[in-house]
Amino acid sequence: MSGAREQKIDALKCVAMAFVIVGHAIVHDNLFSVAAPTRVALGAQWIERATLNSLCLNVAYSFHMPLFAFLSAYVLFGREGSPAKLIGKRALSLLLPYTMWVGISYAFGAQTGWSWRAGALYVGQRLVDPSLPGAAWFLYGLFGCFVVFAAVRALGGRDRMLVTSVVLVGGIVVLPFPAGQLRGAHDLSWLYPFFVMGYLFAKHAGFLRERRAVLMWGGAVLWTVLLPVIWPVLAPEVNWWYPDLREALRARNLPGAAVIYWAARYACAAAAISALFYAYDSLRGWPRAAQAWAGRRTLGMYVIQPYLFLFLAAVLAGNVFLLAIAVFAGSLMLTWIFEQGSPTRLLLLGQRTAPRTSGR
Repeated sequence: MSGAREQKIDALKCVAMAFVIVGHAIVHDNLFSVAAPTRVALGAQWIERATLNSLCLNVAYSFHMPLFAFLSAYVLFGREGSPAKLIGKRALSLLLPYTMWVGISYAFGAQTGWSWRAGALYVGQRLVDPSLPGAAWFLYGLFGCFVVFAAVRALGGRDRMLVTSVVLVGGIVVLPFPAGQLRGAHDLSWLYPFFVMGYLFAKHAGFLRERRAVLMWGGAVLWTVLLPVIWPVLAPEVNWWYPDLREALRARNLPGAAVIYWAARYACAAAAISALFYAYDSLRGWPRAAQAWAGRRTLGMYVIQPYLFLFLAAVLAGNVFLLAIAVFAGSLMLTWIFEQGSPTRLLLLGQRTAPRTSGR
């Protein structure tokens, strides 16, 4: 795998992290802001604030975490190792910081009445159920992707078997059980198809690159068409035509309605990833290098940013992008500081060595 490709991957991680923080900034701003102003200026146009917030949230949530899963598997190709070694390595890099930050969440007051026994119970509950408050659910879900992938590799790991595992794991989302009862299985089912997609994109990079124009422009068009269909994030609720579609499917009791809806969500995210992945081939020079530098630190930024929002959201309420910039910069700086010490780098970031500089 070339250094140039690695830098593009790191730069795309920065893009995904920016979407995560902007989305969280909008949610926190809504918690702390009063109703006025109800409109914001976008160039020469005035747009209802609720509409703009909903648009930004739906753009971000349509693909940002799937993009992280895709990139994690893309760099895995050629470095898989044995299934046992793969799981052990990811337990260190994902579950160790997950557990440490759950403990930090408890220490920050996520639960009253601090004690060692209560703290152990708090951590233990989140080692079983990542949907509980204070858990970095994505690290848990991504580790699950590595476990399933390792199991498939142990059985042979051919492309057809990987695609079959996508259908089986991705199909969990349509099971008639509340997400909370499945203990993180819904997160796994949402991330795993894009994890396999990333691995297959790396494995067949030459074949796909010859068709990059179709994958880029076709992906952009398909994502644009499907976005209003899936439109899942409504904060505050802004009705386009997604709620009408949802209610129409329910009213007609259409067989496979849930499958149709989730297939649209998966296709929408996959299309956005495909378009962005090949569009970033044209980014050169210092903009890509700067994004790549930040992108190599996104795990730390992801686990740190919730705590910065706790302190900054009330202070910077009313200015979403200023809040997002402050949290992005603060989480990046703190991650860099944690990298400087071996204990903090290992325990809080899951890294034995500092991130290396990627190629062009």
